[in-house]
Amino acid sequence: MTAFHRERHGVTLKSALKSLSKSQQFKSLDGLRAIAILLVLVTHICQRIPGVSYIRWNVEWATPLYNGWVGVDLFFVLSGFLIGHALIKALKNNAFSVINFYIQRFFRIIPAYFVVIALIVLLQHFHHQAYLPEFHQKDILLNLGLVTDYFASNIGIPSWSLSIEEHFYLLLPFFLILIRKTETRTQWIILLIFAALIARMLTYRIYSIGENFPNAALMKIIYYPFHNRMDALAVGVLVALLFDYVTDSRLFRLISCSLGGLLVGFVLLTGALQGGFFYTTIQYTLICLGFGGILMSVLKSTSGNSKVQAVLSSFFWVPIARISYSVYLTHLLVIAILAHFIAFKGWMFCLILLACLLAALPLYLFIEYPFHQFARKRFSIGAVKPTTQNTLAPETA
Repeated sequence: MTAFHRERHGVTLKSALKSLSKSQQFKSLDGLRAIAILLVLVTHICQRIPGVSYIRWNVEWATPLYNGWVGVDLFFVLSGFLIGHALIKALKNNAFSVINFYIQRFFRIIPAYFVVIALIVLLQHFHHQAYLPEFHQKDILLNLGLVTDYFASNIGIPSWSLSIEEHFYLLLPFFLILIRKTETRTQWIILLIFAALIARMLTYRIYSIGENFPNAALMKIIYYPFHNRMDALAVGVLVALLFDYVTDSRLFRLISCSLGGLLVGFVLLTGALQGGFFYTTIQYTLICLGFGGILMSVLKSTSGNSKVQAVLSSFFWVPIARISYSVYLTHLLVIAILAHFIAFKGWMFCLILLACLLAALPLYLFIEYPFHQFARKRFSIGAVKPTTQNTLAPETA
């Protein structure tokens, strides 16, 4: 019996179910991860429900329901922190294994991802259902290769964000190795944040992206490419770098959380995925800095007297956080299938949300969790074994 089968056999359904109630090392991150996936779900469900609107005092208060795309940015920030924190610790202990890191990432992301792709291909091949987007062999290969951040291809799974994270995983270890002995590590990470902003500004200027710029083209040249979206991941790494140097001060937590909340709230109320200078450049910087501020605030609340941390550390979020990656992989397909058979109404919102969460459970229990546990036990990236479950994503978020 191979090592994989021994480890795989040791992961029972009981242990997988039990994991749904286990908090991670940073308990408040469960709340942030759960909120991230719920933001994404809310927006994709509301896009299918006609007439979701609430106007009062000439303000459209339903706008945040359509701006749940910021949940992906939150996933990116969380992934940047969790991966950055693990790598920085391993490098500090001079016990970092690049090969083990890549193997861990492979088993964390790829098995569940490939299973969903296989399901989509089988559904198209045998049923040719109208709820699936039309795609060809080239689209399958682009998604399997995780290059859809530069070669947009829609087969019913949000692979563009996974492609961004995979590029991040490939590059970050070498980047941190190169700068680990310098005294300007923080400045280098800040430079990456500004580099992404400048890249978006240049793209805006080169393509003359006005307010009426086609949305599909906007997504391909602004929203999807790794170099335009790496600032959210870099903010997470920046938080990881500063984590040990920032003191647990009530004033600092208040300022960090308040400013972060203001930036996030501003983008939720005013942001949009459309053309125009602000929407194609600055809003992405604001949202990732906002989430970074909130993240730093809750991480430094070691005394446990932070109300925000108490809310985010609630057990309510834990199961949602555990299955967030599987939900992210499957929710578009679930929503599309439901919309194909029933006409969505406002009162169905909670039922559809619940269906998306429940539909992801088998993928988590039988694919994601067993493969993840196998990789964690067999391939340590350093002296300190990782104790968190992250992706988009992200984990990824």
